[in-house]
Amino acid sequence: MNRVSDYKLQVRSKALAICVKWPEAPSDPILIRTLGGSWTADQSDRNFTPGELMRNAMRQCEGRRAEGNLDCTCQPTDASASNKLVVPESVRSTGHRIATRPGKA
Repeated sequence: MNRVSDYKLQVRSKALAICVKWPEAPSDPILIRTLGGSWTADQSDRNFTPGELMRNAMRQCEGRRAEGNLDCTCQPTDASASNKLVVPESVRSTGHRIATRPGKA
């Protein structure tokens, strides 16, 4: 399995990284691209550590960000169904809307 869409189906260890562009002005949208996912496949006999999975997800995200010359920052989002996304206080306090337009980050 190598599609991010398979991520939510995984029941074993997993990690997800996104590329996000936090807004510079209150009227700007938050732009998000899902660029890195990593998991221990259910049929695998190896159980990767959470650190290995997150490093792999971040590596994938950084590679795809560079490949697409995207203006965004990769950051951890999820580790085995535990939210890891850190939203800057400047964004949390403004009620920004979220956009997930591919290629627009």
